[in-house]
Amino acid sequence: MHISERFILTDAYIEDEVAFGDGTIPIRLIDMKSGKDECLIRIKTQQPYEFSLRVDAHPAWDKSFRYIAFNGYADDTRRVYIADLTNVLN
Repeated sequence: MHISERFILTDAYIEDEVAFGDGTIPIRLIDMKSGKDECLIRIKTQQPYEFSLRVDAHPAWDKSFRYIAFNGYADDTRRVYIADLTNVLN
């Protein structure tokens, strides 16, 4: 939940209905005021290995509520990403 209590930041599992069906999932921003559900980022989380640990995006706000951090999978490794949401929230 954003400090303003207006926005909820969430993700999905690859098997969820809102996922894209190709190993990528949405990082979503839900506007509690308007009810709008926006896909901010489409990120790969599915790994090609059958017996590996699952990569969950788990998006989280930083202390300034300007940036978010989330996990993804690229170039055969788990990665942590940071996104600046200044333009999205204004």
